[in-house]
Amino acid sequence: TTVSMIKRHRVVLMEAIGFLALALLLTFPMVLKPSEAALGSLHADGMKHLWTLWWMRASLWEYGDFPYQTDLVNFPIGMDLYPIEPLNGAVAFLLPWANILLLSNILVIINMTLTGIAGAWFGRVLSGSRLGGIVSGVLLEGSAVMAFFVHVGVGELHHLWWLPLGLGALVNARRSMQWRWFFAVSFCLVGAMLSCFYLGFFLAMATALWALATLWAGRETPKLFLRYAVAA
Repeated sequence: TTVSMIKRHRVVLMEAIGFLALALLLTFPMVLKPSEAALGSLHADGMKHLWTLWWMRASLWEYGDFPYQTDLVNFPIGMDLYPIEPLNGAVAFLLPWANILLLSNILVIINMTLTGIAGAWFGRVLSGSRLGGIVSGVLLEGSAVMAFFVHVGVGELHHLWWLPLGLGALVNARRSMQWRWFFAVSFCLVGAMLSCFYLGFFLAMATALWALATLWAGRETPKLFLRYAVAA
């Protein structure tokens, strides 16, 4: 059993390294000069993304306050400000020494890699095949949707991995009827919504449609309905 677990962990690690390599390949030649330019279009929301990373970090390290208000606009009264990409901002806070351009590129690579890993897991959940999972992860990480999210520079959209993660948990919840998977669905719904409203909305809509389509379970239907309700 221990040997099989070691082998399984080794395979998972190799997959993660593969998806990291794919992210670096898809964004090449950024890896050669990661601090000189940020991935994304000059004509999209990249500057807003970079400013948000700076503000999430500077508000705590330089101004000593949480980033929910700023005096940089409408001075001296200031205005309320919601940090629109809190996950990326949290990473920025933990890396106060990092160049903002470098930090932005690192976050892109991390999110692309996580998207591949989550996509591969979802593919395995659906197909029961490791090869099917790898193909799914590669297709999702290298998809036009992922490329567009990077191109448009909307940092919160980079968390595409919430969708395969939540949907995989949803499929496992329906198959197993185990409470832990329904709680996992709930965690993904909350996490996705707080991280990015768009992704949270997409996952919530998909979850609702799947729940309605799979609600009938014979005599188990009342139990299934209760679990879906708690997750919601």
